[in-house]
Amino acid sequence: MAYHQFSAHQEIRDQALIRLKQPEPPIHVLAQAFPNEPPIMEAALSAVSSVPPSLRAAITTAAGIGADRHKALYAILESYNEETDFHISVQLAVDYYQLRLARGDVDGVVDYLTAEVDRPGINFEENRATAFAGLVVMDHPQAVLTTTHSSGKVRLQSYRTDGLSSALGALLVKKWDMLKSELGLDFVDAVFSDDRSAWNAIARFAGPNQNMRRDFLEWCKTEENIGLASLLSLAQFWPQNDVLLEHTLRILSRKNPYNNHELSMKIAAAEILRDQFKSPEHVVELRKVFEESKDTHAAITLAIVDPDAPSLHQDRRPTLEIGKDRGDWLAAAQIASRLDPPETFATILRGAAERVTRLGRSHQTQISEVLAERVIRDAHARSFLRASLDEEISPDAFVAGLTVLARAGHLDNDLLDKCDAILASELARKGVPMATFDFNQNELRPYAHILMEFLQQGGSR
Repeated sequence: MAYHQFSAHQEIRDQALIRLKQPEPPIHVLAQAFPNEPPIMEAALSAVSSVPPSLRAAITTAAGIGADRHKALYAILESYNEETDFHISVQLAVDYYQLRLARGDVDGVVDYLTAEVDRPGINFEENRATAFAGLVVMDHPQAVLTTTHSSGKVRLQSYRTDGLSSALGALLVKKWDMLKSELGLDFVDAVFSDDRSAWNAIARFAGPNQNMRRDFLEWCKTEENIGLASLLSLAQFWPQNDVLLEHTLRILSRKNPYNNHELSMKIAAAEILRDQFKSPEHVVELRKVFEESKDTHAAITLAIVDPDAPSLHQDRRPTLEIGKDRGDWLAAAQIASRLDPPETFATILRGAAERVTRLGRSHQTQISEVLAERVIRDAHARSFLRASLDEEISPDAFVAGLTVLARAGHLDNDLLDKCDAILASELARKGVPMATFDFNQNELRPYAHILMEFLQQGGSR
């Protein structure tokens, strides 16, 4: 690049310093080309030792509260485009433009944000959503319709982070009626990149807005395959509704036995059917589906609605085989938590922890949650699992058992003493502490660090 080839020229150096102040500067390129330039050195050091997201989020909250009184906090809001975390960036932008609107300082804002909607860059989609949030604050969302971008639409979620920004979700709810007035009654489909994923993202925020809840229900009437988040929101806002029942039965009748996302949908649908619509005819239908297919997912949904069904305890596939041979540890955990004796339950927990293939984080959370539910309600299973931690087991299996007991609120003093002993042993090892699989976060982490977190949960030792 020109920065490397002509770094000795003052004009190129000046241009590099200008680029450094613009959004999304290529810091690694500039640092290599100008290693002795103080502003670039400072930016590079800042990039590699940035403040953790949790602390940045706390600073963001403080800035939103005090920016009208403190210049330093106002400067934090003003720098929202420099923030790399999508959720924090949107929160800063919303607070920044709300403060400018309250002050009457709005000259040129809409024109600037309209240009930002189409500004190219590495984080194009994230910047586009952030600019759209600013336009909504300023009550000028129609500016997004003049975009020159090929799709002409806005993504509500980042490609790199999970879920919709809470700040953007709350803003859309607050401005819902204005958005419909300015963008049209079908603006969700017209403006956002995918109305199905858009409703999946925003539906959970609809509680305070009756009109939005009604629009959501109307969408559910016409959409055949709503997502998991939409199903849960529909059950929350419109319980025992005929539309909810229709979606629930449709999901339970689908046949896609090796899809973990589909299993998550079926688990949610079965729980809704059990809690809001359970009737003899529905139970008979689920029994029939399982008896005809012997499908694992059908077994799970039947176990949720009718755990005493005789066929569940006679004709189903061995639970360990579901996980070990087919790699479906989410299904195995669901079955073990609901139907199996404590010794099988503990074996499944150990097997899930020691598996070679890792699941996505959402499914990992489901595994640990459903196993913790069994520990909470079943004292025998809890005692068996606790005793199993005294056996010779792998670090992964130990952390998995510890995690489930922690989720269930059963970290007793004896277990914490054992943690102390293992922690001391691990810290005494030479080199980096042993890495193990964190059953909550679905990633490898230093063993001692995980144990230290559990010790902190149980109090200082």
